[in-house]
Amino acid sequence: MPANNFPKLHNAAWPGLVGKGSPGAEPFIELDTMLDLTAKADVGGVKFDGIDLFLYNPHTDIDISDDGIKALAAKVKAKGLVVGSVVAPVWFDASAGGDEKARANFVTHVRKAIRIAKKLRELGVRPYGVVRIDSATPVTAWDKDPKGTTKLIAQTFRECGKIAKANGERLAAEGEICWGGMHSWKHMVNLLEAVGMPNVVGFQADMSHTHLYTLGANAEAHRIVPKNYHYEPAEFHKAMVKLTNALRPWTIDFHVAQNDGTVFGSGDHEKTGRHCLATDPKGKLNIPRDSGYWLRDGKGKVTKKMKHICWDGCMFSNEVLMKQQTWNDILAVMAVTREALERARTGGGPTFIEAYTYRMAAHTTSDDPTRYRHAEELEVWRLRDPIERLKVFLARQGIADRGYFDQVEHEADELAILVRDGVRAMPEPAATSMFDHVYAEPHAPLERQRAQLHEYEASFADGGAP
Repeated sequence: MPANNFPKLHNAAWPGLVGKGSPGAEPFIELDTMLDLTAKADVGGVKFDGIDLFLYNPHTDIDISDDGIKALAAKVKAKGLVVGSVVAPVWFDASAGGDEKARANFVTHVRKAIRIAKKLRELGVRPYGVVRIDSATPVTAWDKDPKGTTKLIAQTFRECGKIAKANGERLAAEGEICWGGMHSWKHMVNLLEAVGMPNVVGFQADMSHTHLYTLGANAEAHRIVPKNYHYEPAEFHKAMVKLTNALRPWTIDFHVAQNDGTVFGSGDHEKTGRHCLATDPKGKLNIPRDSGYWLRDGKGKVTKKMKHICWDGCMFSNEVLMKQQTWNDILAVMAVTREALERARTGGGPTFIEAYTYRMAAHTTSDDPTRYRHAEELEVWRLRDPIERLKVFLARQGIADRGYFDQVEHEADELAILVRDGVRAMPEPAATSMFDHVYAEPHAPLERQRAQLHEYEASFADGGAP
């Protein structure tokens, strides 16, 4: 196992709850199952250190008794895990920017969440973390009175912040484009400044949600990237620097996540984004690299501000969530992120991350791979084939059918024929041309090899190659 174990790596329990349990939806995945999947994840000896919880039934009742909290702590400890951040259930009958009753409910739910968080800390199973909140105010409602609603949200957050401070806890507002007053990076900064409790009420940076901040998905006026943007590296970097410089001073919690840059919903202020799996080929983020924008200071120096980082990914099917490989893939990305941060922190410089590939077929037509690898090994890698995995995903999502795949294979065969015929029709190159583009500058050993080949060819009677 690598010597570095900072920051701690956490999984999230709420993917087993969010988008599930309602009529027509898939059933909830129980907390015990989420704990098992988290504890069993293993990548070369690296394990998850803990789990972040959603304080909502059927996982954890917000009105859980003291004895219930003790049982919860024991259950987590038994899996070799700890608890990090916890999520207050503020979306159902509450709103920080709503009417008097909704705001009162919001404060009540946060107070109860703080109680649970504090108890877990006192029981020794929660060494770090925050209580996460959102405004729980629709953007459409906020848009009717931006200043007035922002003032109400700030007032509610401030009241909750006082409760948190009195109990030794902190609150983190997750920047998500679907919640009013938080739906753009500028609105988020303005709200936190209005709350005015920087050491108590801060920001939770989720890589997926904050990526959509740069696109101005629900606030075009606050778009950072150009209109005609195609993820050019320079533009991406410029946007991330601007975004993180504004929000990093407020950031007290961090979610590792992937995003494909798409949103869904109608209107200008009703959109939300979607998390992607860490291995999603459509993902726009380089997770190890882009986490650095948040985990470094403004001068690029890696900090130890975040004691743990948590994976966040919701709305995946139960079939995906129940696969152990899903969590191993996620853990692998997080582990690489941590090692890259440690290398930078200790003066080792940047990290080049190799995405390991596997050759399924023989190396050449004369190669017999059965001499050096077993069929079982080949089958393991066959199941990891990204092309086949994408194919299965497209079929299950109803995006593509057998006719589409047959057409793609036909077009691929036609292209292969075209390439082969084109290559065969090309004039025969001189054998020495193989040396022409190996190095940009003259290279003495290569020039000796060129001369040797030339001499060899000249040794034949007709002056040509054998």
